[in-house]
Amino acid sequence: MQKKNRLNNQSARTVSLQALSQTTGIEHVINQIYSSKKINREQHAYLMSSLLSNEAQVKTHRASINRIFEALHAGHLVRAD
Repeated sequence: MQKKNRLNNQSARTVSLQALSQTTGIEHVINQIYSSKKINREQHAYLMSSLLSNEAQVKTHRASINRIFEALHAGHLVRAD
């Protein structure tokens, strides 16, 4: 039963990530994070997967994404789950 729930949660996150990437761009997500001083799981996963991809739009925002992760590590951003 736990395995089934875990798979359902993982599927829900995947759908959520797909919806996030379809409805918003990297710049919008970055602006949301900076304005709220919080980063949620979906935003974190979206930015991580964006960094790992080698798309042209990511290259222009790579420094901003890195600053977000540095701020998170330094405690300047709150992880909202």
